[in-house]
Amino acid sequence: MPTARKIQVGDITDAVQKAVKKDAKAVLVFCPHTTCGLVLNEAEDDLAADFEALTKEYYGRSWRHDAHDGNAAAHLASSLFGHSVIMPVENALLKLGTWQRVLLLEGDGPRQRHVWIQKI
Repeated sequence: MPTARKIQVGDITDAVQKAVKKDAKAVLVFCPHTTCGLVLNEAEDDLAADFEALTKEYYGRSWRHDAHDGNAAAHLASSLFGHSVIMPVENALLKLGTWQRVLLLEGDGPRQRHVWIQKI
């Protein structure tokens, strides 16, 4: 899945749901990138803007890793968000709370991102 901006929040819940198999009891979603993360939260525009603003707070500072490739802020933000989520599955449907969605948090885009989905 491509991201379009340097810092971006994307709802990937529907793609995860499509990958869920009938006999799964749970599903692990893992992001194999060090500059983006995954969270379960509400897919609401103002909250997405808040996630983006929080990530931007890490930019504009002097980090030692920036001497390598200038993206230390994205590494730090993604580490705080995390790189995986686990959700229960019942009758081939993700069991999420009323407002919960699977959100991919991009910190160093635009890039082509991947998530790995493993049934449990």
